[in-house]
Amino acid sequence: MAVNDGLIKFRHLVCLLEIVRQGSVSRAAETLAIAQPALSRSLAELEEIVGAKLIERTRRGGRLTPAGEDFYRYAAPGVAQIKQAYAAASPGHGDRSTIVVGALPEAVALLAGAMAALRDHLPRTALRVLHGTNADHLASLRHGDISMLVGRIAASELLTGLAFEHLYSEAVCCVARPGHALADRSLTAAELANARLVLHQPDTIIRAEIDRYLFAQGVTELADYFETDSMALARSLALDDERIWIAPMGVVSRDLAEGHLNSVGVRDWHIAASVGLTTNPQRKPTRAEETLIGVLRKTALATQVEGGAYRVQSSPI
Repeated sequence: MAVNDGLIKFRHLVCLLEIVRQGSVSRAAETLAIAQPALSRSLAELEEIVGAKLIERTRRGGRLTPAGEDFYRYAAPGVAQIKQAYAAASPGHGDRSTIVVGALPEAVALLAGAMAALRDHLPRTALRVLHGTNADHLASLRHGDISMLVGRIAASELLTGLAFEHLYSEAVCCVARPGHALADRSLTAAELANARLVLHQPDTIIRAEIDRYLFAQGVTELADYFETDSMALARSLALDDERIWIAPMGVVSRDLAEGHLNSVGVRDWHIAASVGLTTNPQRKPTRAEETLIGVLRKTALATQVEGGAYRVQSSPI
């Protein structure tokens, strides 16, 4: 693939990355606030410069070709570095800075502890925490929209080109409202499968571990369940709809401590999730980001959440 990089403009790269992010030329044009023909023209110009087809149009939108995947792997961190350089050179950057972090629900306790310590180290640095799914955060990480992701490890196929640092292993538990008919029993896997449940989405590591446990116990079908990535919705269903919620301990530890939820015992239940930092190794962190990473590591090692919300393991996986 011969590339005349002197002809490539920053807008070409931004357009390509947004098409990949949105999975559609029309949605990318809407997000960038430009006309769709203009976006298509920028893409065509880039493909002509590169000398290869980068996006394949489909009925659902568009996807990267093999050549496009190779190009994207290097272009995405390059765009992120340019944005980082621009921010570093902006007036007032030395006085104040902002770190944008993606966070999954199980990272709430860790981030809350780290933020207090961060103020002592970086009093003029703002921390902006964004919520979303693992897949959304990983796309933002590749685009340079966030500097790191704090939360459970993603499936291996989603981590291509990224780095994960294990901080601790967190128990996954079953909880229900006080007074729930099953709250004071030790359930079999079959009894759990016949209960009304709230579960993670099928494409998550935690859900895969739950399904693996049930299969090993001879359970192949669930009677009544909701699937959601919304912790607020899951909590409401557990409190108001008589459902057992299967969740990371860090998400429910405060409700358990304050008596809003009770643990539900399940026989032979030993499920845990690896929680840590996901970063893009092709992007150099700022000094403030390096400080935050150090604070998160120390907080993970020092903190013991009441009730065994997570147990610390100092060696990375």
